[in-house]
Amino acid sequence: MTTPTLLTPFNAPVLLTTLRGVLLVAPWLLYLFLTDLALCALLPVSFFAPTTAYNVSSKLANLVWLGIQTIFTKLNRARITTSGDALPRHESALVIANHVSWTDFYLIQHLAIRAGMLGRCRWFARQQLKWIPFLGWGLWAMGMPLISQKWDKDQKELDRVFRGPKDFKWPICESHYSRLGR
Repeated sequence: MTTPTLLTPFNAPVLLTTLRGVLLVAPWLLYLFLTDLALCALLPVSFFAPTTAYNVSSKLANLVWLGIQTIFTKLNRARITTSGDALPRHESALVIANHVSWTDFYLIQHLAIRAGMLGRCRWFARQQLKWIPFLGWGLWAMGMPLISQKWDKDQKELDRVFRGPKDFKWPICESHYSRLGR
């Protein structure tokens, strides 16, 4: 039995699924691109008003993360369940996940929404992600830590990332993924 692909002559289910995916993600990608432009415009502001730039970039990020979370949970009907103590509202946190799958991202965002910290999320991301169109540009402009996972070389990047929260007392929800077996 062969797996249907888009190259198969008129495969209606595949075509409809692909069309649905494009229709769901395209508006979000457009918003992400516009947000990237706004974030880049904030870079000069960050030199003379770093807290203002951080707060504005956090509001922009909130809508980007909320958009992708909505696609995952509402439009694709993903259900996230949690248990345990309620998270304190508007408190800084460092979240560490195994990153067994991409669903970790949505779970962390779900918790950040409940804590009122979604826009304050800053993700440790691999340096290679900066080359992904739309996403990488935004990660860089937001000041996300882009690391090589060679910790001795990443010290300068970590110092840069945590300088703002440390010096200006910015609230932050920092997330780090580590793969099992590494």
